[in-house]
Amino acid sequence: MYMRNFKRHPKEPILLLFFDLEGVNLNSDMHKEKTAAVIELLRLFATDVAKESIAEKVKDETKKLERLKREQKELIKDKEDYEKDIQEAKKTIEQREKSLKENASAQEANKKELAEPAAITAKIKAKLSVFE
Repeated sequence: MYMRNFKRHPKEPILLLFFDLEGVNLNSDMHKEKTAAVIELLRLFATDVAKESIAEKVKDETKKLERLKREQKELIKDKEDYEKDIQEAKKTIEQREKSLKENASAQEANKKELAEPAAITAKIKAKLSVFE
């Protein structure tokens, strides 16, 4: 068997096969049964090659799809984590604002408490200065 591949058009390659039958090339007029068998063999071969090619493409695309699905799951999880972080941050801000108000009230109360001991201390110092 001899083979030569011609490409007249990228989508339609032409394959020329020559089968040597002991000094005579296979001829469709002279060897109808053998020609039919060769044609069937080539059809089966081409079908198998096409199936394998398509199966490989399906495998590649399936891998891409699975990778994209994983990425999508990761993005969804990241979004949920971000939303959770934001809610926690808002809760912390609310707690800190409440703490600030409580602190301001505590400072005011402390100032009022400081006034009385400061006055008493001043009176005691005044009494003490009489002895000096």
